[in-house]
Amino acid sequence: MAEIRKAYRRQMNRLLPHEKLAALYEGIDREAMGAFAEAGYSWEEVKSGLMDNSFYLGRLEEAGAAQALEKILPAGIEPGHIRALASDKAGEMSRIYQEVRERHEREIADLFAPADEEALSALLDQGFSERDVHAFIQDEGYFVSQIADGQVADRYANNLFRAVAEARGKKADEDIEACEEAAAEYAKLLESPQGREKGWNFHAEGQVAIYLLVQEKYMPETVYDVMDSRLHNYGREHVDELEKLIEKAQQVKSAYLSIEDAPAVGQGKSPAAVYRSYLKRYMAEKGCHLLSFSDERVVIRQMVEEGFPEKFLPQALEKASPVAREPGRLEDKYIEALLYDGEVKGTTTDKAEVSVLDMYKNRLAVYDKTFRRAGHDGGIAGNFRRYFDCLITMSLIRKSRTDAEIEKAIIEGNSHIEKGREHSYAQGLLEKARRLIQKQQEWLEKVEDKLPSGKTFKEMLALDYTAQAIWKYLLQERLALNPSRAGRLWEKGVDRDIAETCLLRYKDFDREALHDVIGQSPRAILLEDTGLAEAYDYADEVIDSVVEQMAENAAQLAEEDALEEEYSRQLELSAEGLEFDTASEYQCGQGALQLMMHGYDTLAIRNALLKKTSQQKAKSKTAAPYVDGILQRVRNAYSRILAIKAYEQGKDIKENAAEAEYKAEMKKLWQKNKVMRPADDESIAAKLLARHKKELVIAALLACSPWTVMPGVSGLYVEHYLIRKAQQEILNAQRRLARERPMAREKKTDNIAEEYRDEREAMQKRHSLLPYNMKMDELVAMSLLMAGFSTVAVGAVLEEESPCRTSQQNYGASVATRAQKAVYSQTTVEEETRSETWAGVQTPVRHRTITETVYTGGVNG
Repeated sequence: MAEIRKAYRRQMNRLLPHEKLAALYEGIDREAMGAFAEAGYSWEEVKSGLMDNSFYLGRLEEAGAAQALEKILPAGIEPGHIRALASDKAGEMSRIYQEVRERHEREIADLFAPADEEALSALLDQGFSERDVHAFIQDEGYFVSQIADGQVADRYANNLFRAVAEARGKKADEDIEACEEAAAEYAKLLESPQGREKGWNFHAEGQVAIYLLVQEKYMPETVYDVMDSRLHNYGREHVDELEKLIEKAQQVKSAYLSIEDAPAVGQGKSPAAVYRSYLKRYMAEKGCHLLSFSDERVVIRQMVEEGFPEKFLPQALEKASPVAREPGRLEDKYIEALLYDGEVKGTTTDKAEVSVLDMYKNRLAVYDKTFRRAGHDGGIAGNFRRYFDCLITMSLIRKSRTDAEIEKAIIEGNSHIEKGREHSYAQGLLEKARRLIQKQQEWLEKVEDKLPSGKTFKEMLALDYTAQAIWKYLLQERLALNPSRAGRLWEKGVDRDIAETCLLRYKDFDREALHDVIGQSPRAILLEDTGLAEAYDYADEVIDSVVEQMAENAAQLAEEDALEEEYSRQLELSAEGLEFDTASEYQCGQGALQLMMHGYDTLAIRNALLKKTSQQKAKSKTAAPYVDGILQRVRNAYSRILAIKAYEQGKDIKENAAEAEYKAEMKKLWQKNKVMRPADDESIAAKLLARHKKELVIAALLACSPWTVMPGVSGLYVEHYLIRKAQQEILNAQRRLARERPMAREKKTDNIAEEYRDEREAMQKRHSLLPYNMKMDELVAMSLLMAGFSTVAVGAVLEEESPCRTSQQNYGASVATRAQKAVYSQTTVEEETRSETWAGVQTPVRHRTITETVYTGGVNG
């Protein structure tokens, strides 16, 4: 932590607004001084209490602190001669000062937060790991170290981390395309004629990373993503090599930053400082950003000529040479070649040397970063450490590392292990990881016999099938749909998925037997002794959640059935008690509307309806008002139909967007089908609801639809039927979009703009209900990538052609980058509805399972 502490203090000294800092703490110290005096402490004790507790006074040198004290002390009280307090008085005065400071927490936080954000980002740029920087800020950050309330300190730190992560993530998205281009151009300068044929070269790729970090000054996150993409282009996916490359490149960047901070020639106080000062002068004279073997040799000659003792050169080079630290550089051979006029040719290797400790730290860093991105601001700490340590141990075992190597890495990579328990902690992880691997292998052993169909669980037991055997068969059946999940049976959701399948297929599956199987699952083993909340009653929680979901599915189906009944009821409304032998009021109105649309006179239509409805002479007195009521509503509906036919959007008409869209869509359907139908309202309502607020859609339907004013149609028709139906249609459309996976398209032309427009049009046709959105753009981008277009080209065409871009900067590059990573994703969806009995109740239950594997650049093995 010493290096981070030094770098943090340097950044904060630069960033903090010193005048505002002095003014704020002068006020706090005055208030605390008054509280001390009121508590009866002498002025000598007050001075000591302020010096011990004031953040501002504690940062000043003796003379500066005395000057600041003199400002607030009463006249005649000397600011000097500070004496140590007795422990009891020191503790009490610390408590009093803390109470005063707590009243100003918001002001202190507002002052420190902007500086902390910039400092945190600068530390990440300097090559310190995200995990180490976060740990330092949480323990020693200037604001956190002043606050006694742990919750306030944690909230401040977590808000800080989120703000920095969001800002850097946005910047990384904006820079990715330019960074990719810069990497490609620089790599061309380095490649030998047979370079690519020889495959991925650790040293050559390290040169690219150094160029991007040091000369082009891209953020480490951006460089990581670009180098990850280049690694994949060579068909490699080894996180250890990538992490090692970035780690070494960051060390080189740190060496160049030290050169920037070096004193002038002649002022260095150590061999390394002297060497850096000469390098700094040389780089300024040559105007170069990066050094080479020949550059360092020139500088060494200059130093020797100017009297630098040659015996100190090895020490200076070892500590300060940026070239010696390069990825793939053999440091000892390189320094030897520099000192003794050797050749640079044999000082590099094209392979990364990764130790077991490196592997352990790499995996921990990847898991920690992913964990934070998922919303766990504290990262991997506390009980979560055991959980992830087990996964890392399992990965190292699969890499064929020895127990001794793994134990050594666990102990050296873990500062949190209780002293004296290091060996037992590591051995416990090894034993659990092996049990987890063994259980996975056991469950993956091929089941030869197909399970008999149409049997109950009791009948299966009678045929000598155990609960475990049934589970294994159903698990392997699911894995056949998604084989990539076979190596990760410990993942959350696997047990739940198979448990649901068991209960759907065998309604009488014994709960205790199911509990025993789940209790022995790989995930149950992984959760053992972690202390995580999920570990308690794990099997019961899985079963209960499945049963609850099944009940929700049944309730959803029941709600959908009720919706259909409401529709039928609305369409079959009677004539409100009138006993005419005609059809319903709605049907009478439909008949009258058809006659009206065919040009019949309103009086003739009225007479026809009267004749039809007055066949029962006794009721003839009530027939006339009944028919007149129908005709009044039919005339209203017919007026709306005529208005829609004559509608011209935007022509000197003031109307809201939902109403305008309704009329335009209905006119379009009328022109296409030569008829207007009540069913058209359903499709249009869904389109409107996908684009407008529910209240606006309801108002538009009530104001414009011919069918909402038809006889027999209830006032609830719009909200209780059309809107609910539209909501269900939108949900179904969204699900279809979520399930869609791109397929490689055959290029019709090399013109990517034409290919994009063609694919976008096809996408819009497939999902016509939904407005074209970024998700659709990502799918189109994935298809283009799979067709062979580059990420850069896809980003460019999105930037030019996409209707989603609007004013968003670097939209195309951002979407193309996500699409490039998502090309490695696979999702399998299975859905079925069955009539089931659960707890004696016959219920239709929809079973819908989504299994997904998403490439995240995560840990191999």
